[in-house]
Amino acid sequence: KTGLVAENMLVNVLKRASDNVAFNESGMVFDLALNGSFFPRLRLPLLGIHQIDNAALAVAAATILRKKNFELKNDHIYEGLANVNWPGRMQVVHKNPVVLCDVAHNPDGARVLAKSVKQIFRYKKLFVLFGVMRDKKYQQMLKHLSSLTDHLIAVSPNYYRSMEARTLAVEGRRYFKNVKHFKKVADGLNFAMKNAGKDDMILCTGSHFTISEVLQFFQEA
Repeated sequence: KTGLVAENMLVNVLKRASDNVAFNESGMVFDLALNGSFFPRLRLPLLGIHQIDNAALAVAAATILRKKNFELKNDHIYEGLANVNWPGRMQVVHKNPVVLCDVAHNPDGARVLAKSVKQIFRYKKLFVLFGVMRDKKYQQMLKHLSSLTDHLIAVSPNYYRSMEARTLAVEGRRYFKNVKHFKKVADGLNFAMKNAGKDDMILCTGSHFTISEVLQFFQEA
């Protein structure tokens, strides 16, 4: 019963919240109308309009707990959302050029990622650095990502399930006009950084393992 109440609250929230969203490369600010309560200008340091769904569900759960006599004030809700940290989810790890990391590793994730990039970012040229596990539906993922750009950099993260970069590049040429491949994530990233201008963007995605190596690359730089 509690789950059904939360679901109904979430539906009502999303009808209002999505109309009042401001976002930039650092996160989003939005309003929530929730079961008679109003939360103006909630700040969420995550990117992607889909993250409002997650935030709205969290606020709905908090309001239900409050009715169960948990001591949860509005300040707690604001502070909790403002301090969310989710590495590897639409995470900007470098600027000039912008390097964006997202661990999307299935077709739905790639579709939402492509949509979010179009909504939030502006760039002259976009490079997609893509490394994926060979048991994933990478063809569909590539198709979604190709709606962003003609430039693909295929890489192979250091994990036994990784798809070979050369094979991935062959598949990538079905969707991208300009395809390069590198055995190592760092080599592909170095190529992208050397060829991207300050107004360009590098989108790194395809696997948790790929993003792990990208994050390590910038930590060691």
